[in-house]
Amino acid sequence: KDNILKTIQHRLGSQPVKIQADIQVTCFSYEGIDAIKPALRAGQQCSTPDSPVRIQLVTSPEYILLTSSTDHERGVALLKKAVEAIQTEIKKHGGDCVIKTEPRVVA
Repeated sequence: KDNILKTIQHRLGSQPVKIQADIQVTCFSYEGIDAIKPALRAGQQCSTPDSPVRIQLVTSPEYILLTSSTDHERGVALLKKAVEAIQTEIKKHGGDCVIKTEPRVVA
């Protein structure tokens, strides 16, 4: 009986969804890539144990921020927070972060 309940709860439980945001990070000052790296790390530090934020390079200067979460609203809010952290950090070094696509559920 306990196994049946666990199986039902597992199958009916909310499934994690992938959430993605597309950004462009540039810095034309002397620091260049040395300013972009800590900015992207600041975005990764917004991760939570159940929703890690991953950042992938598409083509310079385009990056994708990814996370997965069972609560899509919380996941979108997490990526927005990560983008804000990146923008704050890169602007300290004279760079810029442009949001190409707002955080959205992709799968």
